Amino acid sequence: MRTTHGLPCACELARYVLGSIPLNVTHMFWRRLGFLDQGLFEPEVNIIEEMEYISKRFEELDVCGKVTLKSKLQEIPHLDLNSMCAPLEKVKTKGAQKKQMTK
Repeated sequence: MRTTHGLPCACELARYVLGSIPLNVTHMFWRRLGFLDQGLFEPEVNIIEEMEYISKRFEELDVCGKVTLKSKLQEIPHLDLNSMCAPLEKVKTKGAQKKQMTK
């Protein structure tokens, strides 16, 4: 655990059974964790600002850009209009290509 995650292993933690674990035995990453409220627990979630930005951006674009943006926005509510399609042939993803042996 020390080399992969920067945390003390069980044998090191056994020394601190009676007291608390000192911060200097853990990696700096684990000491910087913060639990501040980042606005994730707001009762109301809206997208009004984002929609206004998209509307302004849409008005600034040329005809080609408007068509592209509109097609991307149509993919959000209509998942069946996705531009991705399945490959025509099954793609082999396992195994290396075999080389012919020369004698």
